[in-house]
Amino acid sequence: LPGLSSPTPDPWWKSLVKFPNRHPRIVGAVCLGLLILAITVPSLVHRIIDSAQLAPLPENPTIAVLPFSVVPSEAPIEAFAEGLREIVTRRMAELSLNYGFNVIPSSRVRDENVVNSVQIGKEVGANLGLDGTVQYAGGSVSVALSLVPANSDRRLRQGEVLGSLEKASDLAHEVTEEILNLLGIEA
Repeated sequence: LPGLSSPTPDPWWKSLVKFPNRHPRIVGAVCLGLLILAITVPSLVHRIIDSAQLAPLPENPTIAVLPFSVVPSEAPIEAFAEGLREIVTRRMAELSLNYGFNVIPSSRVRDENVVNSVQIGKEVGANLGLDGTVQYAGGSVSVALSLVPANSDRRLRQGEVLGSLEKASDLAHEVTEEILNLLGIEA
């Protein structure tokens, strides 16, 4: 009939007005739950964000672990960084058997005087380099890692590990885990 109109449904926001005591509690509980999750599991949140932004890697990665840069350049820290590189290269070589990538031995990288990603393809036949920087300050160590394709300085993926010199073996383990994470491997 003309002039008669059917009632229009209420907009969604009016339901909040009808039940003023229920919805704020639900919204508050959800927000609190998300906040607790973000605080207690920051590495999970970090990994979810990072995994959405991962650049593609070569199909069959052959990795050369390049000498780590050291800041500040002091002999004891340089020795620590070289030892860390040796341990990480060995552990990565052991893990490569199970995860489908290859690792160039650090002795070969050293013998060929490979110091940057531009050289890794020509000198040792790698298609991916692991570049690292070790920073030391007040007992704390930061190891910044980057996966770099051969013949390029472009960084495909980056990560960082924090630790201390007193717990060098734990730091080496965490660096290895971060490299696997950068490779997209769940160990």
